[in-house]
Amino acid sequence: MIKFLASRLSQHNNSAIIKFPIRTFSSESENELSIVARQDQIINKGEYVYRPSGNWTKDVHKFLAYLHNKGFDATPKPLGFDKTGREIVSFIKGEVSNYPLTKNASSIGVLTSAAILLRKYHDISMGFLEDNNVEEKPWQLSCRYPIEVICHGDYAPYNVVLNGKQAVGIVDFDTAHPGTSYMGYCICLI
Repeated sequence: MIKFLASRLSQHNNSAIIKFPIRTFSSESENELSIVARQDQIINKGEYVYRPSGNWTKDVHKFLAYLHNKGFDATPKPLGFDKTGREIVSFIKGEVSNYPLTKNASSIGVLTSAAILLRKYHDISMGFLEDNNVEEKPWQLSCRYPIEVICHGDYAPYNVVLNGKQAVGIVDFDTAHPGTSYMGYCICLI
């Protein structure tokens, strides 16, 4: 399985970088729609990261707090919201990669540690399902059935923090949602 994943990973080395814009309403008028690149709205200030929030963000923060309470510290700590409504989370130090991948990010060691990290994340997320009525929460992505875990929804090199050849963190939980563990692993192959 690791060799298969590594071959899929290496196929992306010559891919173009695709940046997806997000839609936001301007502050002047709720009827005026503007397209803003999401990466331009994410601000790192030292140990804190300020990010746009949505109606799902409070529940994502509850989930991130749950992970930390269970000893899983490979995710940002939720720290609330600023006066403009942006979410504030802790910064995880390390390297992230985009396509084309760095040499470290495309190594078997990173792929293996990223798979182990994802499995630990999924295992701990199962407890959150037991303690919360997740189907009624306003997740950005729809629930996928059968619900077995909280899927990250975008587990990719640009959302996995590396320390050398070791995956040490997972960031950007906007697309987290209840789903199948199979779906959580399949998104890694895309």
